[in-house]
Amino acid sequence: LKEIAWTQSHVVRAPLSNIMAIAELLSSGVDDGETQDQLLTHLSKAAVELDAIVKDIVRKTEVINSFKEE
Repeated sequence: LKEIAWTQSHVVRAPLSNIMAIAELLSSGVDDGETQDQLLTHLSKAAVELDAIVKDIVRKTEVINSFKEE
C-alpha cells in the first residue's frame, strides 16, 4: 500500500502535470499548426503514460486484495 501511495503522489504527478501544462498552452491559442500538432502529440503520449500507471496501480491493488482474501 505504501508503494501505491508513493506511486500516486509521485509517478502519477509527472504525466498529469504534463497534461495540465499542455492543455493550458493549447487553450492560450497556439496559432502555429506545427506547434499545435507537437503539443497534441505530447498530450497523447502523456495520456498513454498516465493510463499505464493507473493500470499498474489497479494491478497492484488486485494483488493486495488477493492476499487479503486468502
